[in-house]
Amino acid sequence: IPGNSRFDTPNNGSGVTVYVIDTGVSDPRGKVFHGRLRPGKSFYPPQTTDTDDLDNHGTPVAGVIGSRLRGVAREVYIVPIRVWSHGGSACSIAAGVDYVRRNAALPAVANISLAVGFSRCLNDVVSAAIRARVSCVVAAGDTNSSSVSAISPASVTEAITVTASTQADLRLPGANIGNLVDFLSPGVNISSFHSSGMPGHGFYATSIATGFVTGSAAVYLSAYPNALPSQVHAALV
Repeated sequence: IPGNSRFDTPNNGSGVTVYVIDTGVSDPRGKVFHGRLRPGKSFYPPQTTDTDDLDNHGTPVAGVIGSRLRGVAREVYIVPIRVWSHGGSACSIAAGVDYVRRNAALPAVANISLAVGFSRCLNDVVSAAIRARVSCVVAAGDTNSSSVSAISPASVTEAITVTASTQADLRLPGANIGNLVDFLSPGVNISSFHSSGMPGHGFYATSIATGFVTGSAAVYLSAYPNALPSQVHAALV
């Protein structure tokens, strides 16, 4: 605080693929990602090729990660993995994560801005993806808890778990915290894009905060493409 009103990164994340495991990602005008939005996969509703964002959630998150004008890593490839659309479950999220584990183009980061009740299955799948060299950045959730031990996948120790901060560098009210949380990241009054392709302001919560750390992980991997997830985790911390 107060910052210097500048935005500088060592690189633009080129060569890195980011899998946005969320409600889908839309860019109907082609002006948000400028051709870097790659074909993805939908697991909710099951097994379709439609990855449009009908919930206006995955697109703002992806915009923070890698949109051309408002992203942290402005040259990453974005792959939408839709696991939630007006509903979903730990099982649908796990299916999406497992697909990434089996098909990821390395170097890769998976952004999971979703939080559900504790699921051993989901946590195990996320851990397996990390062992497969996919860095997983996950939201702590917004249930005003002092621990994420009962939340998945935020409770995965090897994951990079993110909660949200205000412009005063305080925890955003309602954002979960605890000893498994690695970062507080900007999570209020954020500028990104709507699923319509139009710019928007005022996005908030741990979901959007997670995108900043995912973008940062992509910047690191662009410079060190052979880094293991544990090395990415340690370097960011």
